[in-house]
Amino acid sequence: MLANPLAQVLAVSLLLVAFAAPATAQVKEGDTLCFSCDQCSSVGITTPTATGRYCRKSVTLGETSRAAVSSCTPIPKMVYCCNTALCNAGPARPAAGVAMVMASTFAAMVTALYL
Repeated sequence: MLANPLAQVLAVSLLLVAFAAPATAQVKEGDTLCFSCDQCSSVGITTPTATGRYCRKSVTLGETSRAAVSSCTPIPKMVYCCNTALCNAGPARPAAGVAMVMASTFAAMVTALYL
């Protein structure tokens, strides 16, 4: 057992990513793994996933939807596009950096683990 609580959370998160992710189709070269759900304000380890060229997160009238798409056109404060694994998990923000994407994904996994 790890003595540091943060190390414990990180170890559990890595295991969740490696073993508890929902089953998805094989990711083809050039495709990205994305969360795929309608009217989902948050995501976790049970959220469906799909693959596509881009991940899209749409926010319309307070409703959030996520999808894997072949093309994506950003619309400020409404449609956000990215192309790294599970990058459509976090809060709706344009051009999130890699650190923010990783932090958002980690926070979603930790939240799902403890709820």
